[in-house]
Amino acid sequence: MKYIVPTKSQETLNIALNVVRERRDKVGDKFDAQIQRWIDAGLRENPDSISLLSMQADMFDLQKRYDDSAILYRKLLDRKDLVGIPRAVVLNNLAFLVALAEKSTATDIDPMKLVNEALDILGPSSDILDTRAIVFISRGQYKEAVADLELSVTDNPTASKYFHLAQAHLGAKESRAAVDAWEKAEGLGLSRESLNRMEFDRFEKAKAQIDKIRGTSVTKSDRLGKAG
Repeated sequence: MKYIVPTKSQETLNIALNVVRERRDKVGDKFDAQIQRWIDAGLRENPDSISLLSMQADMFDLQKRYDDSAILYRKLLDRKDLVGIPRAVVLNNLAFLVALAEKSTATDIDPMKLVNEALDILGPSSDILDTRAIVFISRGQYKEAVADLELSVTDNPTASKYFHLAQAHLGAKESRAAVDAWEKAEGLGLSRESLNRMEFDRFEKAKAQIDKIRGTSVTKSDRLGKAG
């Protein structure tokens, strides 16, 4: 069985998934039924399509059905025809999911093993380094996360990657570096909605920490100004 290159209709479906993910707080599940019908129709024609099954896992993730998403990714990884880039993508996605999940049927999976296999396939790409950093953060290994993220944002800076860098610096008690990373994330459009829904609580927690640090800095500046 060979990997099936996405057709035009699958590309359109992928775009629809991305749009709904980005605007989830505004549109809710309004388009979920239609997107699911498209996925179901495609899978009836080609039930073994790696592309469509990956989209189904993404759909489960979008709907907060994280266990279902993880189960489907695991089934895909058991397939001998999942090789090369498609395998690296599934490995990366599952590692990301498991690292962020607090409770999941996938708790027997080692996300570091997954992401390191993806690295073996694709090399240290920006997105995979970002995922490995998230795994490090989940383990409290903040210095290692910072090292990966500094490489990741150099190659392909995004709001979410700078957010993760701010998280890592906060964990490492590096307040000034955390604020710097946060402000770079804001400059690239950081908002709660720009992140995966599993990160919403982490965003609020980090934002509160950053606001506290900023407030402390302002207070100190005011005092110095008055003293001068």
